[in-house]
Amino acid sequence: MSAVALVLGSEERREGLRRAGYNGQASAINCYSTGSTINNNSGGIFGAGAGSNNGIASAINRYSTGDITRSSGGIFGSIAGYNGQASAINCYSTGSTINNNSGGIFGAGAGSNNGKATATNCYSTGSTINNNSGGIFGSYAGNNGKATATNCY
Repeated sequence: MSAVALVLGSEERREGLRRAGYNGQASAINCYSTGSTINNNSGGIFGAGAGSNNGIASAINRYSTGDITRSSGGIFGSIAGYNGQASAINCYSTGSTINNNSGGIFGAGAGSNNGKATATNCYSTGSTINNNSGGIFGSYAGNNGKATATNCY
C-alpha cells in the first residue's frame, strides 16, 4: 500500500512532513519554512525519512530561512531518499548549519543505502559552523547510494 501527500502553498514548521513519501509519493510545491529545525533529524519542509523505502519525495520552488541543527536539513530531514528517492529543484536555504552533520538542503544520510538524493538549481547562503555539515548535503550523503548536486552553490 502506498500513500500520496501533496502540499501546495503553505508553511510547514519545525519537523515538516515526517516520512512523507515513505513507500509512496510526496510533493511540496511553492512552500516555505521560516522556523529553525531544532529537533534531531528534522527538516524545514520534509521530516526524517521522506522518500525512503522505495518512496519518492519532491520539493519544487521551496525555501527555508531558519537555522539548521542536529543532522537536520533546511528542506529535507535526515535519511531523505534512504533506499528511495528525494529531489530538490529550485530550492534554497538561508539559515546557518549549526550542529554536526546538518545540511542546507538535505540532512545527514540523504540518498544512502541504495537511495538517491538530487539537488538541482539549489543554493545555501548560511554559515556552516560545526563538523561534517555542508551547504547542500549533510554528512554521509550518498553513503552506499547516490547524492548529486547540479548547478548548486
